[in-house]
Amino acid sequence: MSPAAHAPSRRYPVSVELTSLTPAVIRQGGELRISGRVTNTSGRRVGAARIGVRIGASGAIDTRGGLATVARRTPLTRADGPEVADRTARLAPLPTGAERGFRLTVPVPDLGLDGAGAYALTVHVVRADGADGAGAGTVLGLIRTHLSAYPDATRLEPLRTTVLWPVLDAPRMEALTLRTQDSVLPVFRDDQLTAAFGPGGRLRRLVEMGKGRPVTWVLDPDLIVQARAMVAGYRVARTPGDTDPLRATEGKGDEAAAGWLAALRAAVRGREVIALPYADPDLASLARGGGAPLAGLLRRASRTGRAWWTGRWASTRAPVWAGRGRRAGRRDRPVRQGARPGHGAGLGRRGDLRR
Repeated sequence: MSPAAHAPSRRYPVSVELTSLTPAVIRQGGELRISGRVTNTSGRRVGAARIGVRIGASGAIDTRGGLATVARRTPLTRADGPEVADRTARLAPLPTGAERGFRLTVPVPDLGLDGAGAYALTVHVVRADGADGAGAGTVLGLIRTHLSAYPDATRLEPLRTTVLWPVLDAPRMEALTLRTQDSVLPVFRDDQLTAAFGPGGRLRRLVEMGKGRPVTWVLDPDLIVQARAMVAGYRVARTPGDTDPLRATEGKGDEAAAGWLAALRAAVRGREVIALPYADPDLASLARGGGAPLAGLLRRASRTGRAWWTGRWASTRAPVWAGRGRRAGRRDRPVRQGARPGHGAGLGRRGDLRR
């Protein structure tokens, strides 16, 4: 069957299968050649019939929903259009279970196409006589697909596409800090970002591979915040989840993080940049697994828009989320407890990473 062909859900005495439809795209005059098979799937002999072609009465279909509507259509209706006159093939009687191939050739002008687009194409089998108690013209089977037309003189705007280039990693900065007399150092659950940011690391290679390519960068602000925190100084928990900052050791990834940030700034300069929700949470999984209270909270959040960090420093232990119903273009961002001025990094104007 043609990849775009759709058999109706209604059960007919015969099944129709398309094996070829050429040309794949009609560019100008010529002929449309259709090949296929008809199989008697009923429990009785099927008398002589004819195979015909119809083009949808609505003309060119310009939406995906329109194509889906045609695919869901079951019986033959006026929407399938009239049969193309004098362009049919005869089908000899078929015993039960018998299969027979067919070929149809239709001059393109006879199809009545009125321009570029996708047209609903129906290939049907109808009874040719009134034998077996059924009248001539009774539909015995059909199949629908679409026919693409793109005349040589057609002028259409090319479809604009983009390639998304995500730069993501799991959050590693804990809601925990080590306070000294002159600094506040965030605590990371592990130091795996040092290797990822360094030469040959996953995140470094990801940035280097995307540089100079016509892509749209998709960045998690949390990852940039963590890199900035590493540059300014940070600690690493003795074990993941350890809540005692005094047992944390000094992080060694400041140079790797600085090199990665410099490479990222150079790579996104002049390019489109999309900021993901902070820490890229999987809201769908949280809604399914968090119970009714969390699901309700997520529904409310979806009505007020994304929550982003406003740049105000918080003193609570848990991550702080701010911003309701922000208009598009506001560059608010989320922040974790323990961050301090100099550790935050956000996405500014297009292609710019604010320092």
